[in-house]
Amino acid sequence: MNPRFIHIAAVTLLAAAPIAAPAQTQTPGATPSASPTTQSGGAGAILLHPEPFQFPGLGMSISLPAGAVVNTTTAGRTESFSVQPPDNTWLLSFQEKRSRDLQLTANAVADEVLGGIGSTKQRGELGSDPKRAVSEVQVIDRQPNLQLGGVPAARFYIAVPEGENRVIHAYTVFQAEPGRFVLARMQCLEPELPRARLIYEAVVASAKFEDPIASASDRAAAILAGEGLLGELSVEDYDRALLPSKEWRRLYRPAVSGAPIDAQEIAYQSIEIRRGNRGDLTPERSPERWSATEKQEGYVVRVAARYLDGARIIDSESVFFATLALSDEPEEAWTVRLRIREGKNTAAWTETGARYGERLSVRVQAEGAAPTETTWTLPDRGYLTQVESYMLPRLLAQSRTPLVFSFYCYNSTTNKLELRRDVMETTADAAGGWLIRTRLTEGMAERETLLTADGDLIKTTTADGVVMEPIEVDRLHTLWKNKNLPTAN
Repeated sequence: MNPRFIHIAAVTLLAAAPIAAPAQTQTPGATPSASPTTQSGGAGAILLHPEPFQFPGLGMSISLPAGAVVNTTTAGRTESFSVQPPDNTWLLSFQEKRSRDLQLTANAVADEVLGGIGSTKQRGELGSDPKRAVSEVQVIDRQPNLQLGGVPAARFYIAVPEGENRVIHAYTVFQAEPGRFVLARMQCLEPELPRARLIYEAVVASAKFEDPIASASDRAAAILAGEGLLGELSVEDYDRALLPSKEWRRLYRPAVSGAPIDAQEIAYQSIEIRRGNRGDLTPERSPERWSATEKQEGYVVRVAARYLDGARIIDSESVFFATLALSDEPEEAWTVRLRIREGKNTAAWTETGARYGERLSVRVQAEGAAPTETTWTLPDRGYLTQVESYMLPRLLAQSRTPLVFSFYCYNSTTNKLELRRDVMETTADAAGGWLIRTRLTEGMAERETLLTADGDLIKTTTADGVVMEPIEVDRLHTLWKNKNLPTAN
């Protein structure tokens, strides 16, 4: 497991769970008056739901068969979707592929995917005998130079031996925009192909993609809104975004019964957002021993968490520091420490970041591996510090401005500067709360955060159904003890 994924899921809930996991299943909804549309073919009529299913992470919508169920899977920044019918006779999945080569075509990507399947088959990684010839992967049909959903596309069908059967794999490659592709893959057993092919081709033919020019315009407007928010923040604004005291939060997957005792506990964390000093980055040093540099004043976020991953227990401590409006020279630094334990085996992982002016450097050290260090020149405006990323829900609530905001922010999952997006909306309740829909990268799964009118957390829900909400520490401790789960103390 990548410790960076563990850090995000267990400590900050700024991404989905580190292990790919199916989301809560979704069935395409409809208004009471809506009725499925029918597409006919040689194998019979195909009923597609009249309301297209939206895949915001892929920038597309598509009409799905009536009764089909959609599952979302996330692992770090990667988001994919799978669709299954009630009888489970086929599986359809969608995933994004990006390339820096803006001249790359859908035909070339289809050739690349097909070549990769052949290489995998030769290594025996598709469940076959590795000694068999790769020619056993039979190409049934190839359809280059298609136009689907208003964009260039290419498609092929192959048959792959699996034990006594042959499994059909169909791929349609959409070129959504230069350098960005969406892959639609269908799998079924060979006897199911006539019917499954009819369904598959009807579904992919219904695809519609966002206009890249309109998307770029929306992105630019959101960046300007983010710049405007950050540019107006004062010391008083940051002080109002602090937590009055340490807050405990519970991460869990709700049970069908709704009872806390039946839910699956994922993690817990404590979080502090307060004024502090650079010396808080090294809590093992007493303030009496701080140097002049360590006495530098600023804002501090401290997160301590325990995360359960099967037999593994992951403990982490993260401390983030930033000067923000307290200094004319922007500085920030942070340290994240993970300790992973499974039985008698342990492993450690550390990430440290430092920013001076417009230069940001991040160093990652995994136990038993050589450290890596990456440096960036930050954008002139619209950059969000790690401290501000924790303050952001309260800062947005203070602004009382329902807009779409985007910010450049370092993301531990990808070890890159990413463009995050936060959509702020009012809620329907009389108390005047807020709903914030967040994507930490443009391709990452969306999470929803409910806040009070003043910006206090009610709950956050990830795309795969994990909920984070505040909880009293005594109640949290009792809940974990009643489930015989290991608490730190």
